[in-house]
Amino acid sequence: MAVRTGLYLRVSSFNKSAGLSIPSQLARLREDTERASEVVVETFVDQAKTGTSAKKRPEYQRLLQWVREGRLDKIRIESVDRGHRNELDRREFERELQKYSVILQYAGEQEKTPPAVRNLNRAIRGAVAELEAGQASERVYKRLLFKFQRGEWVGGRTPYGLRLDGKGWVEPDPETYPVLLYILRRRGAGAGYGKITDELNTGISIDDEPPFVPETPMMRMWKRRPVIIRQNPETGEFLEEARERPKGLWHRATVRRICEAAVNGVYAGIVDWGAVSTRFADDSDGNPKQRHIHNTGKPFVPEDILDAVRAIEVPLIERRGRKPKYQTYLVKPTCGLCGAPMGGAAVSQIWKSRRDGTPKRYSYRRYICTSNTSYSQCKAQRQDATYIEQYVIERVSEHLQVTSPAELAAAVEEVAQKVKISLERGLQDILALIQDAEYRRDQALDVLMRHEGHISERLQEEYIRRSEDAVQEVDSLEGKKRTLEAGLIRLEDDLCRVRLNILQPLADATLWTDPEQREVLKRALALLVKKVVVYPAPHGARPERIDVELASVTELL
Repeated sequence: MAVRTGLYLRVSSFNKSAGLSIPSQLARLREDTERASEVVVETFVDQAKTGTSAKKRPEYQRLLQWVREGRLDKIRIESVDRGHRNELDRREFERELQKYSVILQYAGEQEKTPPAVRNLNRAIRGAVAELEAGQASERVYKRLLFKFQRGEWVGGRTPYGLRLDGKGWVEPDPETYPVLLYILRRRGAGAGYGKITDELNTGISIDDEPPFVPETPMMRMWKRRPVIIRQNPETGEFLEEARERPKGLWHRATVRRICEAAVNGVYAGIVDWGAVSTRFADDSDGNPKQRHIHNTGKPFVPEDILDAVRAIEVPLIERRGRKPKYQTYLVKPTCGLCGAPMGGAAVSQIWKSRRDGTPKRYSYRRYICTSNTSYSQCKAQRQDATYIEQYVIERVSEHLQVTSPAELAAAVEEVAQKVKISLERGLQDILALIQDAEYRRDQALDVLMRHEGHISERLQEEYIRRSEDAVQEVDSLEGKKRTLEAGLIRLEDDLCRVRLNILQPLADATLWTDPEQREVLKRALALLVKKVVVYPAPHGARPERIDVELASVTELL
C-alpha cells in the first residue's frame, strides 16, 4: 500500500515582501513525496501563525486530529522551525507521532539515519529555532521600552475615543471622542454599566442632535480591516478573504473597561506598561523586567468628569475580587429535581422599618439551581443557604462523634503510608529497569563503536535496532519515573491538607461570621463532604429533603 502522507506548511506573517514562501514549501515537499512514491492525502496550511505556540494554530491541531484518527502514515515538514519554535512543543509532537506509529520527515533529512544522530540533529536545529524566537522577543521588548522612555505610544489597541496623532502619541478622535465623554459623564452621574449599554444600543443624543447608535470598538476595527489576506499555496497569489462582520452591539464589559481606564489609564494621562511579560521574566541582560508607570500630566478627559468617575469606580475596583463578609457559601449542592449544580445567590430586600422612615436593607443568602432560567424546565425555588449549611454541618458533626477527628486523621495516615510505600516500591522498580535499559543501550553502542566496519551489515542493523529500543525504553521509563515522583510530592501535599482541615474543629457557631473561620470551615466541608443533594419544596425557602454523602477515609486522599 502507498504511504499516506500529510504536508504541513506554516508562515508567520502575511508580509508580501516575503515572496512565495508557502508555494516554495509546497513545491519542495511535493518533490520529496514524488521521489519516495508516496501519496499526499492532505495539506495543512497555517498562515500568519507563530511557531512558538502550537495551541494557537488551527491547522496544526487538525493535523494532530488526523494522526489520532489513524488517517496518516507519514508527515513531511520543510524544516524544524516551520513546525516549531518551541523545543518542548516539538518533543511532545514527536512523542505523539511515535505513539501512533506515524513517521516524521523534515526536508533534507536522509531516509535512513541512526535515531541517536537524527534526534541530536533535530534537537540542535530546534534549539537554534527557539533561540532565534527568543532573541526576536528580546529585541521587541527593547524597542518598546525605548519608545516608552521617549514618551511615545508603545503599540497595541488604540483606546476608544482616541487615535494615533502620527507623532508617536494619541489624540482625541473627532468621531468617537464625544461618545467617550457621554459614557464617562453618564457613569459619573451614577448610571450603571447595563443602563449605559442599553442607551448606546437604542440610540443617544449629543448636543441636541438626532439620536444615533454609535459604532462599537469591534465594528470600527472591522471597518479598518474587513478582509484577511491569504496566500494561494499553488500559485502564490495573495487573496482577500472577507472577515466575519461583528453584530455591532455594545456590551457591559466594553463600557466597564472604558470607565476603568478613566481611573488610572490613558484617559487620565497615565501609561501603565510592562505589568505582564508574555515570554521571559528577565530582559536580555538578565535583569528582572519591571512595571513602568508614567503620568504624563495631560489627561484626555476633563478633570471634573474623571473625579466623578473615580468616586464611583475606585470603591468597586477595591472590592472587586473580594467576597462580602456574610456571602461565603460553604457547600456546593446539587439540585435534586434536575441534577444541575446550585450556586449562591444573595437576595436583598428594602423595608421602611426605621422610626424616622428611612429604608433598612435585609440580605438573605440563598442557593439557586443554575438551570433555573426562562429557557429550562427546572423551576426549583431559591433555598435558604443557612438552613442547608446548618444541616450539612450537623451530619458531619454526628459522623465525627462516632469517629473522632484524631481517629480519622490516624486512619488517613495509615492509608497514606500504604500508598507511599507502594509508590516508593514502584519507583525503585522503575530505577532498576532504567539502569538495565541504559546498560543494554551502552552495550549495543559500544559494540557498534568498537567493531565499526568489521561486522556484517545485518548484525550492525540488529545492534542499531537494540540501541533504538533501549533508548525508547529509557525515555518511556523516565516519564513513568517523573510521574511517580510527582505522585509522592502530591501525596505529601494532600496529607498536609488533610491534617490541617480534619484536625480543625468545626465547632463554635459563634465564630462562623468571621471570614477567616468561614474559610477554614469551607475547606473542611469540601474535604469531608462528598456530595450534597437538595430537593426543593414546591413552596417556601426550606428544602423538602437533603441527602448528604460523606467521604470515606480512602477518598480523602
